[in-house]
Amino acid sequence: MMRKRVLLSWSGGKDSALALQALRADPNIEVAGLLTSVTRDYERISVHGVRRSLLERQAERLRLPLFTIELDPVTTNDAYESAFLSALERVQRDLPGVTAIAFGDLFLADVRVYCERLLDELPSTVDPCGERGEFHTFVSDGPGYEGPVEYAVGDTVLRDERFAYCDLVPPEESGATQ
Repeated sequence: MMRKRVLLSWSGGKDSALALQALRADPNIEVAGLLTSVTRDYERISVHGVRRSLLERQAERLRLPLFTIELDPVTTNDAYESAFLSALERVQRDLPGVTAIAFGDLFLADVRVYCERLLDELPSTVDPCGERGEFHTFVSDGPGYEGPVEYAVGDTVLRDERFAYCDLVPPEESGATQ
């Protein structure tokens, strides 16, 4: 029986990593590559803000080809759709037989219940709000990785006066390793 060839929509975070692990555990599925939106001028994963160089290292450690949806910092829906279709054309050319895209936004009920039981234990200075697009992560190692993606913690950045993130920096740009 032939396995279904799937492209995984990859943000670089926990949900994508969990989706990859679940897909790779399914004997009927072959994950053929990763698909990620990148904002051109910033050279970062769109919305998440992770540097393209760290994204590329994730793909290398996962032994999967990376396809990017190249976006301008301010983009229209039409421009997004055009960039998305362009990326899919590259996928079809380079990975014949891919017939589906998997998305890894996981909102598992049992995980939610587990996390909610920990809320009372959090210090009052911690904001427990962490899903539905409000909290993003970067997975540097785990199942399926051929070793860790090394990084250093950089500055905290405030973008558009409302989005804060801790910049992750490749070691060669920071002079340090994780």
